[in-house]
Amino acid sequence: MTRRWWSVATLCTLLCGTTLSALASNDAIDPEALIEKVLQVYHEQRDRMSTVSWESEYLRGKMKDGELRPKLEVDKIVTVKHLPDTTWLNQQVLTVIKDERDTVSFANLDSEGHARALAKTHPAAIDLTVPILQPFEDDSRTSYSISYLGIVEGINGIWTCHRFLVEPIEPADSLYAGEYFFEAESFALARVELAPSELGGSLFYRLNRLDMTLVYAPYDTGYWLPERLDIRGGGKRVWLFGVSFASTEFFRRPLINDPAADSVFLSFNNSAATAQDTLPSR
Repeated sequence: MTRRWWSVATLCTLLCGTTLSALASNDAIDPEALIEKVLQVYHEQRDRMSTVSWESEYLRGKMKDGELRPKLEVDKIVTVKHLPDTTWLNQQVLTVIKDERDTVSFANLDSEGHARALAKTHPAAIDLTVPILQPFEDDSRTSYSISYLGIVEGINGIWTCHRFLVEPIEPADSLYAGEYFFEAESFALARVELAPSELGGSLFYRLNRLDMTLVYAPYDTGYWLPERLDIRGGGKRVWLFGVSFASTEFFRRPLINDPAADSVFLSFNNSAATAQDTLPSR
């Protein structure tokens, strides 16, 4: 018996009183007990982290043949500070490389800029400040339908995970729909794939797609932390063809509870949410 299947068997036995032979059935696992466990793991980790800093590589461009072809590359230092009821974010831009060979027409470029702006400010957009497990919290359960879909292998290419489907009971632009994957041994969040349940937009411009994937990875500290954020989307002005946009941000070499990280937040106050250098809009 492998180590990962032992962890699943242990969960079934401890939470539900089942035997190993019951593993083949999703009925062997109590979803509510599992939700309680993953929330416990998530909050215990968060409570042990005051700040986290990463070296970040942000790529923005177009998808071609299934790959992101970047037109903009930005190296940053990204730092978050966790407080009891919020998370602060600071981004220090180090270098910017822009592909000057891009010859997209101004009209399409303008539309693409509008699409990215709508995506970034969308009420359901995710970044490192978002309480990513909010749909599982007690105060949100009346807004979401949560279904346990069983155990799946090969998540992020390697992990065996518990899979949940999250759907709003009544769609709204501030609520997500998507899937969550929790690693079976640690019960830590390994991957989340989300989209707004309503895209919205203005009278003249609307988003028609906003898919967001946040990938986590374990580190030798024992923490599971964000490793990559993929955003794929598109939109359309009423009188123009639709445009698409794509970005990927890699988070590398995390530093946890580094005393120097607190200094970047000295100018923050209770009303501050983020502080960041402005990236090129086009």
